[in-house]
Amino acid sequence: MRLRFLKTQERDLESLVQLWNDGEVMKYVGFPQGLDYNMEKAAHWLENINQKENTMHYSIYDKETFLGELFYTYKDGEKAIVDIKLMPGARGKNVGFQGFCFLLDQLFKNTLAEIVTVDPHKDNLKAIRLYEKCGFQYIDILLYEKQVHKVFDLKREQWQNRRIQAIHFVDINRDNYRNVFNLKVSSNQEGYIASNVFSLAQYAFEPEFVPKAIYSDDTPVGFIMWCNKDEDDGLVWIYRLMIDQRYQGLGYGKEAMKQALVHLKSISKEKKIRISFEPENTVARTLYSSMGFVTTGIIDGGEEIYELYF
Repeated sequence: MRLRFLKTQERDLESLVQLWNDGEVMKYVGFPQGLDYNMEKAAHWLENINQKENTMHYSIYDKETFLGELFYTYKDGEKAIVDIKLMPGARGKNVGFQGFCFLLDQLFKNTLAEIVTVDPHKDNLKAIRLYEKCGFQYIDILLYEKQVHKVFDLKREQWQNRRIQAIHFVDINRDNYRNVFNLKVSSNQEGYIASNVFSLAQYAFEPEFVPKAIYSDDTPVGFIMWCNKDEDDGLVWIYRLMIDQRYQGLGYGKEAMKQALVHLKSISKEKKIRISFEPENTVARTLYSSMGFVTTGIIDGGEEIYELYF
């Protein structure tokens, strides 16, 4: 399964109307017969969504198959509100967890929200299990139109700590290589680092390289590639480190570096690790300097070489 979470556009409305008119999908939000939406209503809804600040709606796809929706909205000084709905055929396949992780990452990356709240119907046990798996904590009971709902909250700090603790490396294989290919930096960073497609092609001809996908839980968030012994200087090198533009600024790159360094220190006989970057890449310079790397004064291929001694 290759999940994609795309900002909702007009092309998605027909599938969303089908989702919203499904009584089985909508029963726990008080519409057991569905919403009785049509394309005109959906187009008006999308226009309103696009005009709201700190609000985002995503459509979930597996390749070209529509699976459901994700939504967040936030007003200054209030708790953020999030929602997820899945087509019946998408359930039980880990789509909800992966989608909700993506949604919470985007909420806390793109807004100032400190707390996010959900209020599932007491009988919606699948939703409750999902929220608890993500770290939401039970707060209170809410009575809405004579129906009992449970209120759960999640704090920004709790979520971000949980996601950083879930960072780990995964071998790249035929099941996940496309996910790695699809990880991209922002357009203004593209000149600073080779694409993941190029890096994996390089690995195919230089087997001393060690490429890994960076995951948080089940979410591919980045890519790293190191070398246990460089053919020119015999040293341990980190050749690539990238975090997808959607997940930057959340601490994932720094945690990935920490974990890589634990391993690389254990295999470096010279007690020295090297890394290089474009001189204009101030983000990389700041990250590597914060972890103890210092300049060697060497420029090779237009890149500055930094070293970590230990």
